[in-house]
Amino acid sequence: MNSKEKLNIFFSDNFDEKNDYLLLEISEDVLENLQKTQGKLYFKGNEDENIVLCSNDKTFEVKNAESTNSLFLIPHKIKNENNKLLVEESNLSQNDIHILDIDSIQIISKHNSNIELNQTSPKLHKLRELLNQNKYKGINKNGERIENTDANMYSFDDLLDNIQASKKEIEKYLLDLNAFEFHGKWQVLDTSFQNELLDMILSTIEENNWSLENVLYSDCVQALNLMENIKYEERIIQHGLESLSKTPRSLVSKNQDIYSLDSEKICQFRAKQLFQKQKKWVVDKFMDEWEEIVPFGISPNLSMLKKFIIYENMEDTESIDNTNLNSIRYIDLDQLSHIVEERFEQLFTIKKEWGGEEIQPFLDQIIGPNQTLESLLLKNSRKCKTLDQRIYYCRK
Repeated sequence: MNSKEKLNIFFSDNFDEKNDYLLLEISEDVLENLQKTQGKLYFKGNEDENIVLCSNDKTFEVKNAESTNSLFLIPHKIKNENNKLLVEESNLSQNDIHILDIDSIQIISKHNSNIELNQTSPKLHKLRELLNQNKYKGINKNGERIENTDANMYSFDDLLDNIQASKKEIEKYLLDLNAFEFHGKWQVLDTSFQNELLDMILSTIEENNWSLENVLYSDCVQALNLMENIKYEERIIQHGLESLSKTPRSLVSKNQDIYSLDSEKICQFRAKQLFQKQKKWVVDKFMDEWEEIVPFGISPNLSMLKKFIIYENMEDTESIDNTNLNSIRYIDLDQLSHIVEERFEQLFTIKKEWGGEEIQPFLDQIIGPNQTLESLLLKNSRKCKTLDQRIYYCRK
């Protein structure tokens, strides 16, 4: 636009003095994802929660950014003085205004702030709490489900409405929890019932001399239903087999008739049963017990348990010298806080000194977007170097 041309700018008759419009600044990747998937953005939060915004696959903190400069909002549709529609875009350059013969622009609102987004970790702890309210405990002799009638059960849409996380993040966490959908509601197995179910499945396989690599679902259902005083719903038997299968689980249950069971998952299940008896074991004693209860032909190895055990010295529980370690202790990740500061306090109460690789499995859940394990440790602990590794201590 040259100096001789004029552009009239005026406030619309519908100028919004109350600022009912909110300006939201989003990154290019979020915009691109929305355009590709025709997705939506959702603000989520109850009265006692800070508001977050969720796309299809990410969660963002919401912050109101104030500005000394005023931002003027113009209509999506722009017309000239003859009421001719010229453009339906509001991001116009001076050259656009000249080419399109725009002679005036109406301002429909003025803003001195906009909403900024910072990607954050999803708030998934509430999901586990909701599912734990009404765990699946089986059926009674009359075929009726044993459940807590005072607690709610939740569909996926219910979880999507209540959990401050994106759809993809919720889906992933449901798999991490080994949750399953049954009659439209999502549940997890009660620990005692899960022990019984998987015990029966593994015992049935052993008694019938079936190969762990080739378990027929129909045969397993038939064999289990022949037992007296014990009845299992077919969907639950299917979930039990899926839990031990080599095939990665998906949210949509597949009609699969042959299952190849994963020896590592079986070993982990049996190990957790031992840790339910006692949290701490002498290594040699634990290995003897463990080898006794896994199926014949499977060789359990402590490396299978690195995500939920730590090594200790029976004489000095603060020792980190791996050559002297002769006991192991179980740590239940579900009992650790989702709050970063509290998680570190709990871990340094359990053990005063940690190696980097040793502590990582217990921090993976709380490493935020664009954050590394190293940066998380530097912020929340003190570090010193030995000859072969870095050791982390409590900051206090």
